[in-house]
Amino acid sequence: MRELKFRAWAGTILGMLYQEDKMSFNIDFKQKKVLICKNQNDYIGSGFENIPLMQFTGLQDKNGVDIYEGDILHWTSFKEDSEGNNLVYNNVVEFYEGVNYVGYRLRNKSYTKRLTGRAGIRNAKAIVIGNIHQNPELLS
Repeated sequence: MRELKFRAWAGTILGMLYQEDKMSFNIDFKQKKVLICKNQNDYIGSGFENIPLMQFTGLQDKNGVDIYEGDILHWTSFKEDSEGNNLVYNNVVEFYEGVNYVGYRLRNKSYTKRLTGRAGIRNAKAIVIGNIHQNPELLS
């Protein structure tokens, strides 16, 4: 069973928060809110629409970095261009529910691919190079 953990994007002031960081946050799924503890007496609470949550996929990139929803992966395809070079992509990781597939996929403006597990990550030499909140330009 994979580990259930989340991170939260708290904007440019607080940045990306991870549950294991010193600045803690709690998730209230019933009220759809995130409560961030800035220090012992200072809390910020807001809804998911203002502080988006991203779930850990249960996978790690080729360097052992945890892969979360919203991460941007740089990876190499087995497909080749007209000169025989393997195609290279930057894709965002997102949760997907389709008719025949429920899981994570990689997507950019021109390409979508299922995120197929540890072997696929290793074979594609995938690495996390950023995320959609802090590095959206990496998808251009």
